Amino acid sequence: GESVSVDDGSLYSNTNGNFINPFLFNLNNGAQPVSTANSRYAYKINSAFGIFDLSYRNIWFLQFTGRNDWNSTLPTAHASFFYPAGSLAYVFSDGIKGLKDNLPWMSFGKLSVAYAGTGSGTEPYFANNTLVGTNYNGTVALTYPNIVTDPNILPQRTRSLDVILNLGLFQNRVNIEIDGYSGT
Repeated sequence: GESVSVDDGSLYSNTNGNFINPFLFNLNNGAQPVSTANSRYAYKINSAFGIFDLSYRNIWFLQFTGRNDWNSTLPTAHASFFYPAGSLAYVFSDGIKGLKDNLPWMSFGKLSVAYAGTGSGTEPYFANNTLVGTNYNGTVALTYPNIVTDPNILPQRTRSLDVILNLGLFQNRVNIEIDGYSGT
């Protein structure tokens, strides 16, 4: 599959603190001159993804997914990044012969292991120095922002591993899930 996400917007704000009359929220009700600000941002994410599912005898289940993003908020050299995921599940209550006969109170049992990785870009214009317009004595001036940018910034990455045991007991009247999770 594929996906395209575009975010293009503007932010406008006006403030005028120290109200003359409390609880009258109006820009003309301030003791200070009105302060205004506006900013514009735009970014785009193109994505391609796929999924592969396989089952064997309805007791083994294998799944792989993969996604690649091209994110405009990152430098060109690092704008493309891939993140995979995979899982394996075994329904041992159906796969082990005689288990239900020897343990009649256990209706269902499954063990699953899953790994997932994700990635994301950063804020728009965070990887590049951009000029910021400001008012200096009534004249518009362009300055660099007070944030240091990194032209070699990499995508944010997270990884997780999950081990899950599902048990159905007494004709599935009691269900238990034990989950062990580790994530970075």
